[in-house]
Amino acid sequence: MAEQPAYQELENRLRKQGVPFRQHQFQEMNMSEKPSCEELERRVRELEQIIASRSFDEDCQKWTEKILQDRESLHRAILQTAMDGFWIADLQGKFLEVNDAYCRMSGYSKSELLAMTISDIENMETREDTIRHMKKIMAQGEDRFKSRHRHRDGRIIDIEVSAQYMPAEGGRMVAFLRDITEMKTQEEDIRLRSLVLDQIQDMVTITDLDGVISYVNQAVVEKLGRPKEDLLGRSTDIYGEYPQQGATQREIVIKTLKNGSWRGELVNFATDGTEVILDCRTRVVYDTLGAPKALCGVATDITAYKGSEKELRESEERFRLMVKNTSDIIVVVNPDGAQRYVSLAVERISGYRPEEVIGKPIDAVIHPDDMNHVMKVWHEALEHPTVIFKVQYRHIHKTREWVDLEAVGQCFINEPAIKAIVVSVRDITERKQAEAEKILLEARIRQAQKMEAIGSLAGGIAHDLNNILFPISGLSEMLLEDIPEDNHWHENVGQIHKSAKRGSDLVKQILAFARQSNPQKLPIRIQPILKEVVKLARATIPMNIDIESLIDSHCGTVSADPTQFYQIAMNLITNASHALEDTGGTIRVGLKESMPEKNQSHDGLMKSGKYACMTISDTGTGIDQSLLHKIFEPYFTTKSPGKGAGLGLSVVHGIVKEHDGDIQVVSEIGKGTAFQVYLPLMEDGDDKKMSL
Repeated sequence: MAEQPAYQELENRLRKQGVPFRQHQFQEMNMSEKPSCEELERRVRELEQIIASRSFDEDCQKWTEKILQDRESLHRAILQTAMDGFWIADLQGKFLEVNDAYCRMSGYSKSELLAMTISDIENMETREDTIRHMKKIMAQGEDRFKSRHRHRDGRIIDIEVSAQYMPAEGGRMVAFLRDITEMKTQEEDIRLRSLVLDQIQDMVTITDLDGVISYVNQAVVEKLGRPKEDLLGRSTDIYGEYPQQGATQREIVIKTLKNGSWRGELVNFATDGTEVILDCRTRVVYDTLGAPKALCGVATDITAYKGSEKELRESEERFRLMVKNTSDIIVVVNPDGAQRYVSLAVERISGYRPEEVIGKPIDAVIHPDDMNHVMKVWHEALEHPTVIFKVQYRHIHKTREWVDLEAVGQCFINEPAIKAIVVSVRDITERKQAEAEKILLEARIRQAQKMEAIGSLAGGIAHDLNNILFPISGLSEMLLEDIPEDNHWHENVGQIHKSAKRGSDLVKQILAFARQSNPQKLPIRIQPILKEVVKLARATIPMNIDIESLIDSHCGTVSADPTQFYQIAMNLITNASHALEDTGGTIRVGLKESMPEKNQSHDGLMKSGKYACMTISDTGTGIDQSLLHKIFEPYFTTKSPGKGAGLGLSVVHGIVKEHDGDIQVVSEIGKGTAFQVYLPLMEDGDDKKMSL
């Protein structure tokens, strides 16, 4: 037979001794059913009263002690398995007993806590504050308060404490503790959300499933002129109803519960009777199990909008007519760069219809070279909405050509009705072309005037200088014949003769530069002249310089002065040799037919068509990019003093332009320089006509 519980044995003995008791005192007391602490306390107190009223034999006393031990074991089991923390401390704050829940809560082991005091874990009170607080609990018997404890890992946890003073054994503090850190976080989150909702302009109302108000934000209070206390706990009927202009409050609740959401316009009334027209959206709020828990409504005040709706329609119609008839493109661009609206003029200017452009980003149609500048202006417009911006850029046409546009606009991102950037775009392609042609024409006129002035001056100086140099050259040559070569004066006179000869060559260049007459043009083939120049150059340039030639024998005929073309080729090869005389290198001479683009010309004046292109390049040190625009100016030279007068390239440039051609230079420091001379090729008919 299984062993009977202690209280059952005690009951049997009490019955045999005739001790009076109530039948129900023990019949429900079964330890396997885990009675509550309060029930156990009550039954034990009754048993103690029965025991105190009679004397029991030794066996009865033994069973009574066993019951008390069972009671203490049950208490300990309950405290150890409780979800809340528990500890007992003496009046100095030293822990005497702690349960497992508080060990988990604090992160300390039981042995660590039993070696500590309340002050070791208390974060809000000093040791003196803790002692004063304990004295207060002793005086009033108990206290319930919130505190903060230090976790073993350094975290601070929020704690709710229920403490009681027990005078037994010199005084003890018994406390139950609950971790409310998560609850505090949730409370703070709820408070923050409430503050956020109070900042928005829309009216927010939360009700239960019957439409009873549990929350309203500040916008509801301001719009309706009712304090929150008058609204909370009341039905939404308090907002007032106007079924002719919307659903009733009850209909809104029913439709929201049925469909999960509802939207419509309705009219509420402020306390002064003012109509408030609202665009209302309601939705069912579900709990974590998916069951309906509440209703949430958000309403936007559209009273002012409804009142000015007619005026807005009229304004929009005027704007539509204006935009439709303007010659400029009107574009409304979202902050992300997508085109929200484009007027009909876009098809005339860019070839695209509005529906082909709307929704696409603006950077898809802007020339890559203009992108950085346009984006810079775009970001400045977003940062400074009040500033009107202007920017010019190239826009891709549907034909894949580029058109020049000028955009003027302003950012209205802060305007609720717009929230975009409005831009007026004008086609300035013709204007840009006219400006470019004007600049080129002005530059050409200035160059012509400069060349004419310099030519006149140079011509006069050259004639006078030639008159001076002629007797010097003649007399020095006669002296050289008379003075023996071993005489030291022979070398000095030789230097005079060489200088006079160089001066005479310079005079010839000046006279060629200043010549006003037209050249004697004939139909010629360049190949023989170019080969003769290369042959002569091989005999005169230093040995450390190589000459490579790639001359197309099929290159056509040009109309040119043979002597002047000879001068062009010799001058350019001589310049190339000067660039290589110190380091050595290679000169490359080439000839081929070419069809350059119009914009390939350095001054934009070269006509389209076929050209003979002579290229003379070197592998020298190259010319700095900042000097290339001056390379054809008279008296400008990159050579060291005494090695050039600066007239060679200007003479070449003048001859080429007299032949309706063009000369271009490409150079890179450390890689060399290349000159390209373009002369227009003659057509077959022109060739035969001039040959006659």
